[in-house]
Amino acid sequence: MDDLIDIPKFMDARFESLIRNTLNKPTGEITGEDMAQIEKIEGENLEITDVSGIEYCVNLFLLDLGDNNIKDVSPLCRLTNLHFLTLNNNPLLSLDPLRKLINLSRLFLKGCDINNIGALSDLIEIYQLDLSNNSIRDLSPLENYVTLHDLLLDDNPNLDLNTIQCLKPELFSVLTLNGNQIKNLEPLCKFFDLELLWLKDNKVLCDLSPLSSLKNLFLLNISGNTNIKDLTPLKNLSRLVELCVDGTNVTDFSPVKHVKNLYK
Repeated sequence: MDDLIDIPKFMDARFESLIRNTLNKPTGEITGEDMAQIEKIEGENLEITDVSGIEYCVNLFLLDLGDNNIKDVSPLCRLTNLHFLTLNNNPLLSLDPLRKLINLSRLFLKGCDINNIGALSDLIEIYQLDLSNNSIRDLSPLENYVTLHDLLLDDNPNLDLNTIQCLKPELFSVLTLNGNQIKNLEPLCKFFDLELLWLKDNKVLCDLSPLSSLKNLFLLNISGNTNIKDLTPLKNLSRLVELCVDGTNVTDFSPVKHVKNLYK
């Protein structure tokens, strides 16, 4: 394939319209040379089902196709210059086409019907990863990541939190675990550099003791956990500035009297 002289074939009129708008070329033939000029595509919520033709966007840096109906992302496999990719709320059949996108730094895959993230194992430069609202159980494919700073794991009811222990805890500043079935927080006890931690609506969670070692926390949300009664493990978290405890069964707030913003 000679990218510059080939003529991309679009299978989806909505996607072609997006490309034309991006190029400011409402009529006429679109060439591979045209496509190679595109560095950013923003096409959220356009009812796109097929992205054939995007493979010619070899210089694409940012792609946002959230909230469409895309199942097959194989046309993305050659877009190795991508740094920002958003595919939220698309019913993806496979993540395999993303394997070679090794320059990705931010990847958003919220609500994509994912249960296995093995295909992401080589994307070790990712800084921010959103895997919320999926069916992920095992986080071990992320064990070689070297810059992962923000990890969003809300609403993964099958998540085995023990698998987070194979990641590099010193990298993390932000971790969200809202709406899961987490009972034991022990796997988090070595995430000493965590600054923001969300644990809302984990209905079986009751013991906060493993958080006592997280001395750098300045925001903690444990709202909606009706089994939590004791905040004593948080008493020495001197950097904690914001704490959300609404929807818990806490009655004694003296252990967190140092917290400036307490939401109960």
